[in-house]
Amino acid sequence: MSTSGRHGHYEFRGSGGGLLFLYLIRLLLFLAVPACLFFILVQTSLGLIDRGLDLLPPGLPTEVQDVVDMGKSVSGQVGVLGSIIILIAVVVMIILVKHAIQHYRVRNTWVFGQRLEYHDGCLGVFANRLANIFLLIITLGIAMPWVIARNRRFFHRSCFVRGRRGHYLDFTGRGGDALGFMLVTVLLIPLIILSLGLIGLAVSWLWARWDQSNIQVPDRSGELHKVKFSGDFGGYFGVVFVGWLLTLLTIGLYYPWAVVRRWRWLAARTSVPDPVMPPFHRA
Repeated sequence: MSTSGRHGHYEFRGSGGGLLFLYLIRLLLFLAVPACLFFILVQTSLGLIDRGLDLLPPGLPTEVQDVVDMGKSVSGQVGVLGSIIILIAVVVMIILVKHAIQHYRVRNTWVFGQRLEYHDGCLGVFANRLANIFLLIITLGIAMPWVIARNRRFFHRSCFVRGRRGHYLDFTGRGGDALGFMLVTVLLIPLIILSLGLIGLAVSWLWARWDQSNIQVPDRSGELHKVKFSGDFGGYFGVVFVGWLLTLLTIGLYYPWAVVRRWRWLAARTSVPDPVMPPFHRA
């Protein structure tokens, strides 16, 4: 006898305010990366900072001389090794902030009235990142699409669903699909930059649809079923375009709310199958 069934929806109940602090921290960290790289470059150029400061004319005002002396002191104390250590610390913090953003999305996502739980800690995240870096190094970057698919699978398999006999989400997206999307993205990078990201909104639809439509959710018996994603390009582009425009008008301050609007739109158009077994099959 066949099973009957019903469909529910994902729900995202978060707000942009909850992401604002995390995105501000991430922005500062991203700005710190080129600063660290520049300082390393200058330090390795035969002490260019010290030599440049020595070229300043004598008889400088006391305030200026104090700044020069402080610059020499910092240059000598930090050095190349110190700059590298700071850069590594910044990268680690960027990973942690991204983890916090993912955690925020998960714990504000509900399936059939149950909040998802993110069950992977920082050690698991770092182990996954190191494995991805290793794969990219040994394949000279060729494995990037498969690393992207692997990373999405790792993320979804860390999302615990209550009331589903202890099972987690899963992800069926493949690296071969990501390869095509990545090629399109790379080819359009010049146009994306020239359009201040506007064309990138259209490209992001490929990734968003691939990501959302390949999610698998366990039913009450623990069997996995792929979700049904009913979103369309027009509706998606309208949502992200408004977010993009408001982000530009607010000099970036609206960005967390734009992200939340996109997450909520994707969730609302994701149907979750939940087969209901005949009475004599129920536990």
